[in-house]
Amino acid sequence: MIDLTNILLLFLFAKIFGDISERFNISGIVGHVLSGIILGPFLLGIIYPGKEIEALADIGLLVIMLYAGLTSEYKELLKAKYKAVIVGALGVIFSFALCFSVVWFLGFGLIPSLFTGIILSNTAVEIIGGLVTNENNQKVSSILLGASFFDDIIAIYLVGLLSSIAINKSTINLVDVGSVTLKIIIFFVITVVIGEFLASSKGKKLLKYLVEGDQHQSIMIVFIFTLVLALFASFIGLHEVVGSFLAGLILSRIKEKEDPMLSFRIRFNEITGEMNTLMRFFFMPLFFVYIGLLFTRESNQINIPLTILLFLAAMGGKIIGCGLGSKISRLENRDSLIVGVGMCGRGSLELAIVRYGFVNGVISSEIYSSIVILTLLSIVITPILFGRLMQKSDVYFYDVSVP
Repeated sequence: MIDLTNILLLFLFAKIFGDISERFNISGIVGHVLSGIILGPFLLGIIYPGKEIEALADIGLLVIMLYAGLTSEYKELLKAKYKAVIVGALGVIFSFALCFSVVWFLGFGLIPSLFTGIILSNTAVEIIGGLVTNENNQKVSSILLGASFFDDIIAIYLVGLLSSIAINKSTINLVDVGSVTLKIIIFFVITVVIGEFLASSKGKKLLKYLVEGDQHQSIMIVFIFTLVLALFASFIGLHEVVGSFLAGLILSRIKEKEDPMLSFRIRFNEITGEMNTLMRFFFMPLFFVYIGLLFTRESNQINIPLTILLFLAAMGGKIIGCGLGSKISRLENRDSLIVGVGMCGRGSLELAIVRYGFVNGVISSEIYSSIVILTLLSIVITPILFGRLMQKSDVYFYDVSVP
């Protein structure tokens, strides 16, 4: 049985430190991870990452990825403009190259280097969403949102490759990569077919199951559907989060359906509202505190040079790559810098994947600690830098527009 005292401490510390973080306009994720570091073996040693808490954290991860899919705009993938694709692609390429090089040259080996490069090539959509919410520079905002969405699609593909790396951590070859790529393509095709079916008139009867019963029944159906896709993803050799994310992405097609009575959209908004509540106040604290609990004193130190170099590589890769993509897309220097800085944010997906690699022995505790620390730093630093650049940009545009 789960120790209720530990669960009480877990939620209490998560609440306290999460609220403190948000008071300083920092994501609550930072406070949750710090809670785990304080309570766990790294500092106080009150709570250890046992199987029971791990099981709860795994469920939390599936819910987080489901919600990310539910709140994604499926149409944006089809409408993605060339600017967003160029910015997103170059950001991924430069970030991967720099982060891979750091780990490789420090002698950690090929597989840990690939794993680290892939993890840190992504941009957190939730960070981008928070950055552009109240901004008036629509040119920059639209590119950031489009590039981060394209970035996320690449990330989901790379998560599939990471599953293969984790299973065959001693070797990796082109046959393995080709096999995993084919599986992912098949999985995406199935996802698109199911999504198109739900969005068509033929899927109307099936969708009625979501609106005819009460709200709790609808949420149960969503969870069942998510678990089915997560299990299917696991069956073909992919990580469960791929299935969970795509389950949410499929269900997000409900927003596009013609519905004069708005019954589908109303029920969809009810489901996402409930999911948001469950995620923010239950599943997110569980998962991110667990990330902090995985910090240990095995090496009795944090590899400071590795952490600093990886942080510079992760930030620099996005600023250079996305900034270059913006310049190719004919943005001004100031806007290119803003886009590059905005794309530096990392978040929940990185922490989810790094935990997966650590518990499967793909990366060492040194690399794990460095990635978690730089992710937390990027969550704190990116909004600050972005806000200051936007303020200067607003002053610039005001000055040149007023005689």
